[in-house]
Amino acid sequence: MSLPTANFHDIYGRYSRDVYRFALYLSGDTSQAEDLTSEAFLRLWSAPAPAQLDTVKSYLFAIVRNLYVQNWRIEKREAPLTESAAPYQSVEQAIDAKAELARVLAALAELDPLERAALLLRSDHQMAYEDVARLLEITPVSARVKVHRARQKLMQARKGIQS
Repeated sequence: MSLPTANFHDIYGRYSRDVYRFALYLSGDTSQAEDLTSEAFLRLWSAPAPAQLDTVKSYLFAIVRNLYVQNWRIEKREAPLTESAAPYQSVEQAIDAKAELARVLAALAELDPLERAALLLRSDHQMAYEDVARLLEITPVSARVKVHRARQKLMQARKGIQS
């Protein structure tokens, strides 16, 4: 039994931005994020059992994460993340900020996909560690450790520390 069309449109309208943003953070590529988002909603719509409305967001995130990891394992590559423009007071500040951004983005791209997913779910989507653990199929303690280690790696990259 698939999701009723009326509910599907409501769910898509409510969660498509969050799902897309999560897919974009995981992949770093807009076209891949669009593909992951589309595939997640397609799988939700064609699921043999109807999704529970109170857990549909987590379900969509799980689909995106699993699809991303599956693609990552097949292709054995990660897409580079892009930078955004920000106003600076001086050329030196702009150069320093760009170098810091490059270090952090490189560190984020080098994180294990599970660490990156845990960090993004916790930081960007404000999910509880228990929800992150359930979504990533790990223990809550392991979710805390993965988030902590990912934050440490990003802070080291931000400060320019080589690990």
